[in-house]
Amino acid sequence: MRVLFDAAVFLGAFLLFFVQPLIAKRLLPWFGGGPAVWSACLMFFQAALVAGYGYAHVARRLGTRRQVLLHAVLLGLAMFALPIVPPEVMKPADGTDPVWRLLAILTRTVGAPFVLLAATAPLLQDWFAASMRGRSPYFLYVISNVGALAALLCYPTLVEPATTLDVQSRWWSVGFVVFAMLASVCGWLAARQAAPAAAVDVSPGPTGDGAGPAVTDRVLWPLLPAAGTAVLVATTNQLSQDVAALPLIWIAPLALYLLSYIAGFAGWYRRTIVGAVMIASIAAALYAIETEHGWSLRVQVTWLLAALTFACLFCHGELARVKPSPRHLTAFYFQISVGGAIGGIFVSIGAPLLFDRFVELPLILLAVVALLFFVVVRDLPAASRWPRRAALGAFAGTVVLAGLIVADRDRWSFETYRHRNFYGVLRVREEPATTPLAMRMLYHGRVMHGGQFLDPSRQLAPSTYYGRGNGIAFAITGHPRRMAGQAITVGAIGLGTGTLAAWGQPGDLFRFYEIDPAVVDVAIKQFSFLDESPADVEVVLGDARLAIERELRDPARRTVYDVLAVDAFSGDAIPVHLLTRESFALYRQALAPDGVIAVHVSNRYLDLRPVVYGLADDAHFTVIPFALSAVPAVRAPGSTWLLLTTNSEFIERTPGLPDMGPPDPRRIIWTDDFSSLISVLR
Repeated sequence: MRVLFDAAVFLGAFLLFFVQPLIAKRLLPWFGGGPAVWSACLMFFQAALVAGYGYAHVARRLGTRRQVLLHAVLLGLAMFALPIVPPEVMKPADGTDPVWRLLAILTRTVGAPFVLLAATAPLLQDWFAASMRGRSPYFLYVISNVGALAALLCYPTLVEPATTLDVQSRWWSVGFVVFAMLASVCGWLAARQAAPAAAVDVSPGPTGDGAGPAVTDRVLWPLLPAAGTAVLVATTNQLSQDVAALPLIWIAPLALYLLSYIAGFAGWYRRTIVGAVMIASIAAALYAIETEHGWSLRVQVTWLLAALTFACLFCHGELARVKPSPRHLTAFYFQISVGGAIGGIFVSIGAPLLFDRFVELPLILLAVVALLFFVVVRDLPAASRWPRRAALGAFAGTVVLAGLIVADRDRWSFETYRHRNFYGVLRVREEPATTPLAMRMLYHGRVMHGGQFLDPSRQLAPSTYYGRGNGIAFAITGHPRRMAGQAITVGAIGLGTGTLAAWGQPGDLFRFYEIDPAVVDVAIKQFSFLDESPADVEVVLGDARLAIERELRDPARRTVYDVLAVDAFSGDAIPVHLLTRESFALYRQALAPDGVIAVHVSNRYLDLRPVVYGLADDAHFTVIPFALSAVPAVRAPGSTWLLLTTNSEFIERTPGLPDMGPPDPRRIIWTDDFSSLISVLR
C-alpha cells in the first residue's frame, strides 16, 4: 500500500510541475514572448494551488469514503479537458489586458486538471493518515517535492531539446489518465481501512491534540511561503528580463525552490548556518542588483540564485519547524497555498502598480532577513534581554535599508520619464545639453533602445543601432527600388524611439509593430522621429506575428514589404517566437520577391547567428552579415545585423564588410513546437 501512495504522489507532482513550462511555452508567442508571461503563469499556478488545497481541506467534512468517491468522479470529468492545447480562438487580438486574458486562457486550458493535481499532496497524505493511524504522512510531502523537481530537471535537459510541444501535450494527457487511476486505487484502499465516515472537525482552534498550534505558528504558515514564492517570482523576473523568457531560465530558480522544500521537510535545515549564509548571499545579490556595475552574467546569476536558495531554505525550513499534527494537515497546506498565492500576486500584479522600476526583489530579500530576526526574537527566552535587543535592532536596520532602496533617486537624476507595466520598465534619460552629442535615450530595463540628439541640427539624424553604416541602414539605402529613386515600404518589428523612420523619404511607408502601448506613447511624446519623418508612418499595436497574420488574411490591409526589420528585443531578452520557422514563413509571405529581412542579433549572452542562418537556409535565403563596431563619435554602439534576401542585385551591391571571424558552421532551426536556449548560450 505504501508503494502505491508513493507512486501516486510522485506522479501527481511530476505532472503538476511538468505542465507549467509546457503550457507557458505554448502561450509565449501569443503575448510577445516577454518574461512577464511566466510571472502571470506562476500567479495562476499559485491560485490554482490554493483552489486545490482549499478543496482538499473542505472535503474532509465528507469523511474518507465519500471524499474518495467525489475525487474519483472529478478526475473522470477533468479528462474531458484533455488534451491541454489552448484554443486558437482565444489568441489576443491586440496588446491590451494581457494578464487577465492570459489567466482566462490558462483557466480554460489547464484549470480543472491542475486544481485536481494540486489537491493530490494533501488528499493522499490525509488518506494515508486516516488508514495508517500512528504513522506521520509528512514523508509523502518530501516525495511530492522530489517528483516536482524531477519534472523540472527533465524538461529543459531531456524533453524540450528532443520533443515538440504537441508530443509533450499528448504524453502529459496519458500521464494524467494513469494518475487518475492510481489515485483512485489509493483512495479505495484507504477507504477500506478508514473509520466509518463521520463529520470531521476542520475548524481552527483547540482540537483533540491539545490546545492546537500557537497563534504565531498560524501567522507563519502563510507568511513564510508568501516570502518564499515572492523571492522565486522576483528572482525569475530579474533573470529572464535580461536573457530570454524560456523554460531554461524559469526552471533553475523553481528547481532550487523545490530543493529548499525537500531539505526543510527532510529535517536538514539548521537555522544558524542557513541564516548566516543567507545574509551574506543576499548582501552580494543586493550589491549586484543595485550597483549594475557590469558583473558577468555568470557572477550575477550565481549570487541571485544563491540568495534565492538560502532565502527559500530559511522560509521552508522554518515552515517545517512549525508544522502541526496530522489533524491540522489540510488546514496547514491550505494556508501554505494561500501564502504562496499572495507572494505571487504581490510580484505579478502588486509590484507593477506600486513601483515604477524593478525594486521588489531587493525589498523581498530584505523582508526575508527581517523574518529571520522575527523568528530569532520569537524563540529567545524572555530573559535574553540583550540578544533580543540586538535582533530587534537588526530588524529595524533592515527596514530602514529597504526604505532607502525605495527612496533612492540619485542615480536616476537625469531621467525625465519612467513607466512600468506588464512588459517591463521604460526609462527616458536626457543628458545635460553641454555637448553637440548630448542625447535623450530610451531604456528598456538596462539596455538602451534608441536615442535622439538634443542639438536641433542633428535631431533627425539616424543614431544608435540604426546609424549610417550598419545593416539596417544598408538594407534601406541599398535596396534596388531606393537606388532607382522609387518609394519603398518598410516594416519594423519593434518600435523603440522610432529612429528607423529617420531613413524615410517622401512616398515611403514605414509601418511599426509594437506590443507595448507605453513604448508607443513614449515614441510619440518624448521623441520626434515619427512626427517629422518625410515618410508615411503607421504604428500597429499588438504582437507582430499575430498582426502580420491578420494582415495576410485581410486583402484590404495586406502589405508587401521591401524591407522587414526584426528588432523586438526587451532588455536583451529574446522573444523566441519571432525566430522560428513559422514566423519566417509569415515574413516570407509579407515580403516582396526582391525584399530584404534584416535581423538584429546583438546580444550579450546569446549567439543567435546559428538560428538565423538555419532559418535562412531552410527558406532559401542568402545571408549577408553586417557587424559594426562602436563609434563613440556618433553615439553608435556596436551592432550585428544579418540581412536575408534572394535579390541578386542587392547581394552584388554589398560593400566590403569587416571580418566577423569564421562563420559558425552550426545550423539551428527553431519552431513554435521546438526551441532550446542551451544551444545558443555564449
